[in-house]
Amino acid sequence: MKKTTFLIALFSILLSYSLPAQVKGEASYQVKYEVNFAIDSTDRGERTIEMHNLYTGNSVSYYVSDVFIALDSMMTQFRENPQAGMRRMSGNFQDMPRPEFLARVYKDLKDNETWVTAAVLRDRYLYEETDIPVVWKMTEETKEIGEYSAQKATTHFGGRDWTAWFTFQVPIQDGPYVFSGLPGLILELSDTDEDYQFNVTSIKPLEEKYEIELKTDKLKNLSKKEFIKAYENFRENPLGQFADRIRQMDMKFPDPTTGDMISGSEFIRRAKQEVARRNNYIERW
Repeated sequence: MKKTTFLIALFSILLSYSLPAQVKGEASYQVKYEVNFAIDSTDRGERTIEMHNLYTGNSVSYYVSDVFIALDSMMTQFRENPQAGMRRMSGNFQDMPRPEFLARVYKDLKDNETWVTAAVLRDRYLYEETDIPVVWKMTEETKEIGEYSAQKATTHFGGRDWTAWFTFQVPIQDGPYVFSGLPGLILELSDTDEDYQFNVTSIKPLEEKYEIELKTDKLKNLSKKEFIKAYENFRENPLGQFADRIRQMDMKFPDPTTGDMISGSEFIRRAKQEVARRNNYIERW
């Protein structure tokens, strides 16, 4: 059973992406993946399951979780009608979506460029993934996945060894997260420790093209190394200057599980505890 997370509950309020302009085009397919992963390396039996979307076309693609799609809708409503948006966010706090897989990925499939957006509290970052796993070892091994015949390939990326099963039967050469470069669509993907498992649940041609555009305004463009440093700083002090405001103003917060109000110091303690639990990122930096 998924644990309720205090820090991610805070993200649900603070996250507001301005969808980034290096990547622009149309998607003709929506591919949905069920993603099963272990956030805490000390408790791999505690799994998180999210549904993710790959919007992909001939030249570009966009990978995003259902959770962020819901948050985007919520933030759009907030910008258009702040009072109604605030009521939606605060009126049913326990049911607000809480993201665990924090990256969005944009790919320029023609130029073989991959861009990742991610947020650390109010700071929204964009970096280019220059070490994309394009070097695959293809094998002769095959298996059936649903109605598709799939072939096995392996690669190394982000400190993990990965196995992919891809099919030639769909006119897509793409996959989940930053993975691409195979002559077909990745249907299944997992690392050898099975910390992260991606499984296709549906492949749907779109009747109306899905517009993809990566806008870089309001995003801090930096190198991946710089992003990793920013994330490490966040892990050391997860609430940043906001923690000082909580203490100074003696703020209180609703418990996401019970709805009871808890003290600011207790909220800070739980936030630090939550960050410590999120120690098994998809890439081992």
